Amino acid sequence: MLDAYSVSIQLIHVIRPLVERIAKHDRDLADQIRRAMNSIPLNLSEGRKSRGGN
Repeated sequence: MLDAYSVSIQLIHVIRPLVERIAKHDRDLADQIRRAMNSIPLNLSEGRKSRGGN
């Protein structure tokens, strides 16, 4: 799980400049991408705490 979390954080850093370029043309799309990027590590972190039966 830690590998997936680390990769998701790295991906955010790589994608951020692209999102800024997209924002110049489509702010709504850039906002949607930002929210999706933020939700990935949050979901991974939340899933790490759950145990079987949840």
